[in-house]
Amino acid sequence: MSYSLVVSERAQLQLEKAALWFFEQTPGLEIEFLTDLDKAMGYIQKHPLKCQLRYKKVRIKFLKKFDFGVHYIIENHTVFVLAIFHTSQNSDDWF
Repeated sequence: MSYSLVVSERAQLQLEKAALWFFEQTPGLEIEFLTDLDKAMGYIQKHPLKCQLRYKKVRIKFLKKFDFGVHYIIENHTVFVLAIFHTSQNSDDWF
């Protein structure tokens, strides 16, 4: 069973910023990043309860190739993506 997926505006801005940074480093690398992110989002949508529960209700799915985590909560068959950021970033910064 697939869950609905809602990406917050903040998470959307974070992923755009990361993709731009990868593009500026090496054109084409942003495509690899977005592909890895898309796979993670697909997994979350199909198996949201299988990812690590890290905070009170927040779960994290880490990307395979890039050191980024997708932070999300689940409410009634809907996954709300709260943040997408590098693992070295402080989680206190996303609220």
